[in-house]
Amino acid sequence: RSDYRCGETEADARSNCKSECVASTDCGPGETCWITHVNFCHTMPPNQPQCPASEAENVSLRCGHDELTARAFCGNTCTNNLSCPDEEICIPVIRNMCNCYEDRGITDEVIPDKENFLSNAGYGNSRRNLMEIQQQKKEHLRLRQNNNGNI
Repeated sequence: RSDYRCGETEADARSNCKSECVASTDCGPGETCWITHVNFCHTMPPNQPQCPASEAENVSLRCGHDELTARAFCGNTCTNNLSCPDEEICIPVIRNMCNCYEDRGITDEVIPDKENFLSNAGYGNSRRNLMEIQQQKKEHLRLRQNNNGNI
């Protein structure tokens, strides 16, 4: 869900799950109250490790079921759907802290268990047809690449 959070930037407020706010006066020095993009902060434990706002990455493509899962679960960086695990697609994401989490070795502390979370959130069943279509597209792309674009 989207919410209002304190941070130096929107990516800082959302990715670091900073404190919720109503106005910037609720925030610390140098922080503003931002309306955030959709995130999983409401499910995260308090006092999770954080990365400096200056380390927000702007990786344009990550693997995931959709933009939110690609960004929030720090999906693998990718160049196309073939470079993603089955049932995931290569999708553009907004600014996030994934590189910082990975470099500091804190990814497991700040990201919920992906498979468990997705199955509890209903991704497994409600998205089945979409996943089948995406698999068909991946297979079609593989065939096209194997045949030098002639299909």
